Amino acid sequence: MYAYRRGKCQSKKEMTQIAEWRKHNRLHGYMTELWIQKGLAKGEIRREQDFNCVYLRLKKSDIKKLSKIIIGKELPETEGFFFGGDSYEYYSHYLEEDLRFLSEARKAIDDGDKIYYSSWW
Repeated sequence: MYAYRRGKCQSKKEMTQIAEWRKHNRLHGYMTELWIQKGLAKGEIRREQDFNCVYLRLKKSDIKKLSKIIIGKELPETEGFFFGGDSYEYYSHYLEEDLRFLSEARKAIDDGDKIYYSSWW
């Protein structure tokens, strides 16, 4: 699970990684739901299993909402064979990483860059 920032002149191959998570099931579940919502808004039908190696653009409003959800410990419970235990078992570890990501994402957006989340499983 990764987050990237992309400058105006960068291609997707040139993006800069700003965060990496391993088995943070709740964050991935949230991103999957967001991806489905954004896809449905465009009239496309999406399935959870299709959300793999996909770049989900996160706008400033997405980061703001995600901040509230992470701080409020409201990420959705998410199961999957590749996740193992619930990521809230290690909440303090993930919280530190999540807050670092949110800070980097806000800075990047303020600089005019775009933010993307992606995963590969």
